[in-house]
Amino acid sequence: MLGRPARNAGFLFVGELATRALGFAVTAVLTRRLGLDAFGQIAFGLSITAYGIMMTKAGLLTIGIRSIAREPQEAGMLAGRVLTLRLLLAGLAFAGIVVFALLLPRPAEVRWLLVLFAFGVFAQAIALEWVFTGEERMHHIAGAHILTNGVYFLLVFVFVGGPAQLLFVPAAFVVATLAGAAYLLANHSRRHGLPRLAWEPTVWRGLAVQALPVGLASILTQLHVNAPIVALALFRGDAEAGLYSAAHRFVFFVLLLDRIVQTVFLPIAARHYRTRRKELPATVGSILRAALALAAPVCVLVVVFGPQVAALLFGAGFIASGEVMRVLIWFFPLSLVSTVGGYTLLAGDRERRYALNTVVGVTAALVFVIFGSLRFGPLGAAAGMVAGEAVLAALMVAGMLGLVRPRLGRRALAVPAAIVPMVGIIIAFANWHWLVVAATAVAAYALVVFLARGVRLGDLGLGGSR
Repeated sequence: MLGRPARNAGFLFVGELATRALGFAVTAVLTRRLGLDAFGQIAFGLSITAYGIMMTKAGLLTIGIRSIAREPQEAGMLAGRVLTLRLLLAGLAFAGIVVFALLLPRPAEVRWLLVLFAFGVFAQAIALEWVFTGEERMHHIAGAHILTNGVYFLLVFVFVGGPAQLLFVPAAFVVATLAGAAYLLANHSRRHGLPRLAWEPTVWRGLAVQALPVGLASILTQLHVNAPIVALALFRGDAEAGLYSAAHRFVFFVLLLDRIVQTVFLPIAARHYRTRRKELPATVGSILRAALALAAPVCVLVVVFGPQVAALLFGAGFIASGEVMRVLIWFFPLSLVSTVGGYTLLAGDRERRYALNTVVGVTAALVFVIFGSLRFGPLGAAAGMVAGEAVLAALMVAGMLGLVRPRLGRRALAVPAAIVPMVGIIIAFANWHWLVVAATAVAAYALVVFLARGVRLGDLGLGGSR
């Protein structure tokens, strides 16, 4: 019988897979119906909104997850306090986006696009996903994500037929986000009652002191993740922002695994660090080994078949995105490494080291990304993202090794061993249809990993914990 973390991972995987598939379907619809320029404008609007949403998080959610994982009985009280503070921060973020839109030297339609998207900051602020994460009730998180993206896809599919309906996209985004937030609020209220909003500045100061290191790190991380789209839209044009954004959406989709690691690993690692510290090296090592084993074949396939994948997913007008994907896909394994390293530091109460690593890594990434975007366009932006994540991963791993040394084991060698027949099949059957070759190569890789026992359920560190 699976333990609770294994069930949570299952719920998250199914939920995130459905969620990202729906999100990807939205992207496919928009790229085909809007074209490069309008799609680039949507990407720009979402990127600015993401900055506003991150202001409402500011590390509060990570601290909240850890607090609830350690003291579950505090969930109801903490939800009200954090929700009140997030709504206040959302008001500030909304005002900032509106001012930015008014000052932006772009057509009125683009400015209205930003203002409409900004209402999504309030919708995100009332979402209580972080409470359910701390309580390890991942089935509700999966349900909320599916509902949000399902509503978003339905509204976009029905109401957005071309560039003339550009402003329907942010409206659909806000309505869908509110639907998911309402679902979480209803389920939270059944157990804890409605969150109590109250003016408690003294409590907020205490939360801010705890959250500041992680919050600064989170804001900087979000800043550099969306910096290429913003820089390309402002200085290279909407079309180049659209090309990069399509590749970015694909990599975001495969970062499903990183999302699951983030959500499941922190509560487990925090609990192990507190009560079963001797098990932490094995848990960290096995999750890292399994995550990289799943990432390796994705990287190989995208490097080989990038343009074909882009044409299949986004249409012939986005074939050039395939070249960007070939570079940007290496962000995926590096992000997994930095996530495991960084969340190990957080589990061990090393918030300041985590924040310092993030400040240094993200600052380097911003330099790489801005220079690459301005000088070389979408390809330079992708290379800058990868270089920046490599710096961040190196810093997080160095910090993690000062706290715990992951036990990878000899079974980690199954991954490079499995890549050999995979590449051999791609070369030997180069004249076949690329989808057939890709499927055969993945099957060969999976068979070798399975026979070598490179990945097992227990490697996720989830099999026995309850």
